[in-house]
Amino acid sequence: YDEVVIVEPGIAGITDHTNPNFFDFCVVEGSVDGINWLALAPGYDSRDDTNWLSTFTAGGPGTPSLYKKRMITIPETLFSRGDKVFLRFRLLADAGLSAWGWAIDNVEIQPGATSVDRGEDVPTTFTLAQNYPNPFNPTTTINYTLPSASAVRITIYNIKGQKVRTLVDSKDQQAGAHSIEWDGRDEIGRSVSTGLYVYRLEAADFVLSRKMTFIK
Repeated sequence: YDEVVIVEPGIAGITDHTNPNFFDFCVVEGSVDGINWLALAPGYDSRDDTNWLSTFTAGGPGTPSLYKKRMITIPETLFSRGDKVFLRFRLLADAGLSAWGWAIDNVEIQPGATSVDRGEDVPTTFTLAQNYPNPFNPTTTINYTLPSASAVRITIYNIKGQKVRTLVDSKDQQAGAHSIEWDGRDEIGRSVSTGLYVYRLEAADFVLSRKMTFIK
């Protein structure tokens, strides 16, 4: 997921979010019953990215360019294979908090799942991964998977919903993992302006869109 965290940093040197002197924190937790929750990784605060805190302190605007990607792997020491695990994003803040809080976007669970029973790396589902890098300049890569051959279209739109460019328009693309690169240009080769864009995958009955940010 992508995030921006502006909460009160605790005392330097204290890394355990359960310590009262850690102050405000964010933590991702998992549960099999929705009652007992376990931290999937240690809690954290604004110190994870100096750009977050410096921007807030200087009174700067909160923009998509501040988003930082974070990946958490569910520890097998907490749960067993086959468990249905509920996830929650928890922010703990005291009454003294006067900040942005926690912004989360582009949550993705286990991208690019593949089958191990069929003896080959053939995807079992349609997926559309978050582009990388994001934000980007001058180019970014979009990865997607197809469990079977199908017609595929990938289109870029601006935030107003206007089509900017068609990256893929195939009547019969083979099953498997695919990628396409966008160079930040429209259909006639003009460089687009800085801002938020949406890329949309249409394949068979599968339709999914994600957001990305182009910066100059």
